[in-house]
Amino acid sequence: IDRLAAHGGLACVLETLSTHPDDVDVQRAGLGILGHARLLDREASVRLSAPRAVDAALEALSRHKGDPKLVGLAALALYNAAHADMGAAATVAGECRLIVASLQGCEAESARAAGCWALGALAALEGLRESGERVSLAAAVKKAGAFELFAETLARFPAS
Repeated sequence: IDRLAAHGGLACVLETLSTHPDDVDVQRAGLGILGHARLLDREASVRLSAPRAVDAALEALSRHKGDPKLVGLAALALYNAAHADMGAAATVAGECRLIVASLQGCEAESARAAGCWALGALAALEGLRESGERVSLAAAVKKAGAFELFAETLARFPAS
């Protein structure tokens, strides 16, 4: 991921996602890169166009919300973008309901776990709208019904 980011590869990933919106395999691969934990590193994240990453992840989530792996990867990509940019975080705050709704229909334990982790991590962030207004992602996550999703996920997939 570091070398990909250093050589402009993240822009290529975003372009590929926007060029092939209906190809689930391409979307999964691209979101896997955008959701990778190495993008939380400051050096890599400055090379990410967080607003474009949010748009790509939300578009994929809207088109393919029935694909469990894609849903989990999109949630992780949204967290990474929101972590990198307060404007992107404000956009994600407005879309928390889509994330929660996509996860509610998801039967795959790993995808739900990734999505719940991402929602919980998003709650610690704050967004900033262009108007200068600050946005609490904790409030957005709660309002979207994430706490109910967390409880349901725990009940369905208890710790072993």
